[in-house]
Amino acid sequence: QLDFTKDELSILSALTLGYKEDLSEEIRESFSIAGASHILALSGLHVGFIYTILLFALAKLGNQTLSNRMLKLIIILAALWTFAFVTGLSTSVIRATIMCSLLSLARLTGHKNMAFNSMSAAAFFMLMYNPSWLFDVGFQLSFSAVIAILLIQPWLFNKIEVNNRALKYVWGLITV
Repeated sequence: QLDFTKDELSILSALTLGYKEDLSEEIRESFSIAGASHILALSGLHVGFIYTILLFALAKLGNQTLSNRMLKLIIILAALWTFAFVTGLSTSVIRATIMCSLLSLARLTGHKNMAFNSMSAAAFFMLMYNPSWLFDVGFQLSFSAVIAILLIQPWLFNKIEVNNRALKYVWGLITV
C-alpha cells in the first residue's frame, strides 16, 4: 500500500523481524562496506523498544490495583515472547526477553530490578535449555555487550552532572 520497492521491503523485514533471506547481495555488500551490517541483526535493543512502547501504551491502565498490574504484565510478557518466537529466538533476543520479563515481574511485585541478577538468570535459563550456547558467538557477544554496558555506563553517566530532566534522559541514552 505504501509502494515500497522490493529492496526497501527486504531492508524493513531485516530491521524489524530479522528476516534477511530477501536481501540482495548488493544490499548486503553495501551494509558491509559501510560497517553497518550489525544494524540488520536483531538485538536486545529491539526488545527494549517493544517493552518501552508497551509501557507507554499501557500507562493509562494505571498501577492502582493488582488486577491492572497483572493485566499489564500478561500483555507485556505475551508481546515480548511472541516477538521472540516470530523472529526466530536468536540468543540476543532471548536474553533481552528474559531480562525484560524479569524486570516486568520485579515491577509487578514492587521489587527493585537488579540488572546483573536478571542477566545472570537469563544466562542460567538459556544454558539450562541449551548448554552448547556457551560456545555460540552470538551468546558470548550478547552477554559481553550487556556486561560492558552495566559496568561502564554508570561510570560514564556520572562523569557529567546534568540537572535538566530531559537532558539527563538523553545523556543516559548517549552513555549506553
